[in-house]
Amino acid sequence: MYEKVSRENEERRRAEEALREIKERYKLVIAGARGAIWDWDVPNKRVFYSPQWKALRGLSDDEATDREEEWSSRIHPEDAPRVMAAVQAHFEGRTPVFAEEYRTLCKDGSWKWISDRGMAQRDAHGRVVRMAGSENDITERKHAEEALRDSEAHLNSIIRAVPTGIGVVVDRVITEANDNLCKMTGYTRDELLGKDARILYPSDEDYEYVGREKYDQINKYGTGTVETRWRRRDGSVIDIILSSTPMDPGNLRAGVTFTALDITERKRAEEAVRAADIRFRSLIQNSMDIIRILDREGRIIYESPSSDNILGYPPGHTLGRSPLEFIHPDDRERVKNALGEVYDGRNPGTPTEFRIRKADGSYLDVESTGKNMIGVPGVDGIVITTRPITERKRAEEALRVAKMQADLYVDLMCHDISNMNQVGMGFLEMALDMLDLDEAGQEMLLKPRSAFENSSKLIDNVRKLQKARSGEYPDREMDVGEVLGKVQDYYSRQHGPNVTINYPMNGGCVVRANELLYDLFSNLVGNAIKHSRAHPTIDINVGPASENGHDYYRVTIDDRGPGIPDELKDVIFERKLTGDIKSKGSGIGLLMAKALTDSYKGRIWVEDRIPGDSAKGSRFVVMLPAIE
Repeated sequence: MYEKVSRENEERRRAEEALREIKERYKLVIAGARGAIWDWDVPNKRVFYSPQWKALRGLSDDEATDREEEWSSRIHPEDAPRVMAAVQAHFEGRTPVFAEEYRTLCKDGSWKWISDRGMAQRDAHGRVVRMAGSENDITERKHAEEALRDSEAHLNSIIRAVPTGIGVVVDRVITEANDNLCKMTGYTRDELLGKDARILYPSDEDYEYVGREKYDQINKYGTGTVETRWRRRDGSVIDIILSSTPMDPGNLRAGVTFTALDITERKRAEEAVRAADIRFRSLIQNSMDIIRILDREGRIIYESPSSDNILGYPPGHTLGRSPLEFIHPDDRERVKNALGEVYDGRNPGTPTEFRIRKADGSYLDVESTGKNMIGVPGVDGIVITTRPITERKRAEEALRVAKMQADLYVDLMCHDISNMNQVGMGFLEMALDMLDLDEAGQEMLLKPRSAFENSSKLIDNVRKLQKARSGEYPDREMDVGEVLGKVQDYYSRQHGPNVTINYPMNGGCVVRANELLYDLFSNLVGNAIKHSRAHPTIDINVGPASENGHDYYRVTIDDRGPGIPDELKDVIFERKLTGDIKSKGSGIGLLMAKALTDSYKGRIWVEDRIPGDSAKGSRFVVMLPAIE
């Protein structure tokens, strides 16, 4: 009997010791757990809340009860029905675990998003007697997801507003299509998605040509642009410019984004202008010009037979009369002066345009050139050759109107996209300022902000290049050394100690240029910084040089980036080349630098910073004529 009691006492002691160890281990688990743990005694409606559970809501240990309502009363009213329904579903055995994301009220009145997971324990009759689980704070993730949704919404609004078709293909199967693409092709979005792009082409030849040419360009330059034809849903064929860029240059199967611009009307206008030009040339080639000879007093002494057919006057009607009588009053003084220059020998054959009156009283646009042949045997007078230019005038007016409309469309598009970019950047800046994001969350917002900034810079460069080609920037004398100093100052302030720009200031290097000289060198320095490794060093130098007997100022900009392979040096300034280099870009900065240098009658090229070793960095060289 005594042995039995002793044995039972020993077993009880061991059981109690094991229970203490389990409790201690449980306390350690709770103390070390990152999540907030809860343990619900369902029949008694009592819940054990871990210190982390209370701290998540800003509560101290003694501020929270162990009642079920401590948890349920804090659930956001919009989330509570869903959460309680999920609990009931788990109690009824319809879900293997309870898992919900919802908002909970904190002590300071704020709301936190949490992820809550738990599992029920049942008795022999299947009734829930206990349920335990854990919570995690997912507020930052939710805010980042919301910011990303807002960013995507703004980006989608821009995509919808841009007057071009935009889509995505994977292995030439359409996976995305914006509203303008649907409008352009006549298909609904559902009719396009999942279809091979062959549906858009009028023939296998067109489809295969685009696939071959565009993807060959993508492999070479990082992007592809072709002119082709598409067949709309109604069977009509349109002309388009198709541009494509891979989402992942190293993996085309990741998808290719494309833009499609309908150029049917432009092609028709070009064809109309060509047709007008052909008609005009045919008129000149197959019709005789009006040939007149004026005597020393300016009277008509000869007129070719073609005058009768063109002007409608009977033969001999104009002989002995001054040609000024038949010229429109508004043009008469100008023609009189031009004719006087021919008599004086000061006009070697420069044509003059004016309106001449026909027999029916209407006026005909003509162009005349004169040659002084006074004293020449058989002529002894001023020979005037006059030809109608009505068709040319119409073509010129059509071209003028077309150019004006094209410039207007470009200006409007640049203005609207710039405004959209500013809105997008503004919302991203607000998100960065207002949201308490971790590093990954901030990176999700910084990338689209960088894309907006690059888009705005691209639009600004396009606008400047357009104005430069239109001659809107007057030339003047400019000091290259001072301009380079301003470029150095700008990038030094912008990048601070992260970039070193060495430039020994050298003034007095005067050339003829315009205000875009700054943009020329800014693009080259910015390009050097972009393609260099971390904490780049840029060296700028300028000095006099001589070439083929002419004086120049030679500017060099050296970087220590990955360099440019020899096979690309001759074409680096061509549009869209940058796909072959490590940093992707629009390519318009170097294109602009080349265009500006050409307009200044200079030269630009790129060479190895260390001759023969392209991997040690590049040197951009600009030669500009010196003002003597």
